[in-house]
Amino acid sequence: MLSSMPNLHLPPNDFASENSDLELDLYRYLDDADGIEEFKWRIKNLVQKWGFSDFSFARPQSPCEADMELITVPRALLDTYGAEGFFEHDLNVQYFKRNTAPVFQSTLEKFIMEMPFAIETTERSRELYRMLGSYGYHDFYFVITSDRNQNGIGVLAVSCKGQNQIEFRKKVQNNRTQVHKLAEVIDCLSTAKFPDLYPKSIDGRSEVKISSRPMRLLTALARDDLTLNEAAEKMGISIHTANQHVATARRAFGAKTNTGAIYRAFKTGLLKPL
Repeated sequence: MLSSMPNLHLPPNDFASENSDLELDLYRYLDDADGIEEFKWRIKNLVQKWGFSDFSFARPQSPCEADMELITVPRALLDTYGAEGFFEHDLNVQYFKRNTAPVFQSTLEKFIMEMPFAIETTERSRELYRMLGSYGYHDFYFVITSDRNQNGIGVLAVSCKGQNQIEFRKKVQNNRTQVHKLAEVIDCLSTAKFPDLYPKSIDGRSEVKISSRPMRLLTALARDDLTLNEAAEKMGISIHTANQHVATARRAFGAKTNTGAIYRAFKTGLLKPL
């Protein structure tokens, strides 16, 4: 239960010279977590103290198992995101891969909504924003971390369900320093505490070690001639999780498509022919 988590006494929101103390407190508080589930709830405890309802932390350049753990938005929203295939056309993700400045989703949304032309990517991004709004999420604040551990950049997103964009921006302004420090601490601690959940990186390129679950999914797709939905149902996972697994597989084998990942899995001998 969230209420049973230990409290962290943070400096007031208007502090200006206690950043180092805040960072140390955050490290101590999160490092005490026993397992990634408690790690997640301690983070949620923090963001709720600052007035936010939800958060997520992910590495968009190399989606991995940890991405599914450090998310608190409703499961139904994640399932819709996966089932509708939004990841491939999510312009938020494209922004994270090319920029380091923090950004509000509403800023990106305004830019996309005002584009004078419509292509598949812009139309799908517009659908995504409408879908998020239907779940009560009208804005997110994204903080992009540096690649200090050579695991790829991380993105911390905070939101406040049901709050309009103007009030949400005020809340971010009042808690900007805390949120930015939290992003840095999660970036460092998550990979140190849970190395098995994160792929390593060499010379800036992720060296993804394919785990058993993505390989089982590729096997179901290849040998059983199943669609992704059918394979997800067979494995007892959501379509969102299935999409994460095939994204991991594509990156592991350097393929652009699921078919290419299956072909290269056969060529490397990790997937044996019948």
